[in-house]
Amino acid sequence: MRSRRISLPLALGAVCALVAAPLAADSNQLDTMVSTVVYASQGWLARVLPEAHGIYVSLAGLELVVTVLVWAYLFLSGKLTAGGMLATATQKIIFWGLLLMTIQFFPLFLPKILATFETAGGDVAGIRGLSPTTLLDQGIYLSSLVVYNSNYAGFLDPLAAATSLLCSVLLFTCFALLAWRMTSLLIESNILLGGGALFLGFGASRFTVQLAENYIVSLIRLGIHTYLILFMVAVGNQLVPIWGDELSAYIFSVDGFAVLFRIAGEVLIFTLITLRLPSRLAYELTAPSGFLHLRQSLLGVSS
Repeated sequence: MRSRRISLPLALGAVCALVAAPLAADSNQLDTMVSTVVYASQGWLARVLPEAHGIYVSLAGLELVVTVLVWAYLFLSGKLTAGGMLATATQKIIFWGLLLMTIQFFPLFLPKILATFETAGGDVAGIRGLSPTTLLDQGIYLSSLVVYNSNYAGFLDPLAAATSLLCSVLLFTCFALLAWRMTSLLIESNILLGGGALFLGFGASRFTVQLAENYIVSLIRLGIHTYLILFMVAVGNQLVPIWGDELSAYIFSVDGFAVLFRIAGEVLIFTLITLRLPSRLAYELTAPSGFLHLRQSLLGVSS
């Protein structure tokens, strides 16, 4: 009777968790959060592009004044020829033209950087889209199985109940962290696309061009990160059913704590890899500072 009295609350908790899982899936609050940001970013982009254009015009005027002063000094010191001035002017005009086209047609092609990486990752990994709610539901499913199977603890019920609760919390925490990382990645990318376009305007001057370059690099980095994390999600989709089957067949009186500890360790390792590997690789691929060489385009061949 004592064993049943202790395990009954755990059983009720498991039932509540299992009932809550489909409710969470129906509400899709994390996915709704991302969709809200996606919708809002469209309005931000429409308002930020005129601001970026204004910054571009102001900084282009400043760059023109600085260029004329530098040319005057170099020409008077005999270090600049008419051919050098013409070459530098041509290079600047081409760069300013490309930058202006980028600002004007930003909604048509730069957001496709992220979309291309996500589509390619989904095609290669065999999944479609990123759903933070699905990841959270997987954590609820596994942690609920752990709590439910604590009913079979037998004479070590108090110790098994405490161990099961700790493992259940660990499993849920791991998947909550994965859902958080995915939600953060999706929201960050849309905020960067919607509000971050302002930094393109800073590319018109040699003094602020690094902001525009870092902005473009950040877009590419997020695209790579999204591409790589899709592979980890695909791996997780294959591992969760395996872990679920093992937990469903788990009986404490036969298996002891070994199954719980092993699965908890595997989930923890998978979580750490997912949180670290895609971001590290994305950073390493885009880490070299100034690899776009935008500042050199403003300085010109003569400087």
